[in-house]
Amino acid sequence: MHAELQRAGFASVSHVASLTQTDQHFDQLVEALTPQGRLALIDDPAQPLDVMKLKRKSLSLHWELMFTRSLFETPDMIEQHHLLQRVSQLVDQGVLRTTLGDTSAPSMRPTCAAPMPCWKAARPRARSCWKASDG
Repeated sequence: MHAELQRAGFASVSHVASLTQTDQHFDQLVEALTPQGRLALIDDPAQPLDVMKLKRKSLSLHWELMFTRSLFETPDMIEQHHLLQRVSQLVDQGVLRTTLGDTSAPSMRPTCAAPMPCWKAARPRARSCWKASDG
């Protein structure tokens, strides 16, 4: 990963958002980060992460869970509403779009074939597979 970043013109990066399989890429992520960089993740790694690897570079680890505010009724709980409202606006404007296209991944077929009632209820114009609008 670090070599690929260098080929792309980046000596290192200060921020990384790891969305999946963090445990499989953890060492490479640490290597790619600058000292005092930030690593954010949202997944649940299958294997424990050795956080001691972050110490040498004084890296910070930020673990995010979508439901923390509501689970703990934090004082800033309204911010989740604001974030989701903003995402909704960006979807309606066509700024945010799914990266899902025609896929052969068997795990995706049932999701795309079936309607998504929760989305339809919340977003009347939305369709399955995160189609942003009818247009």
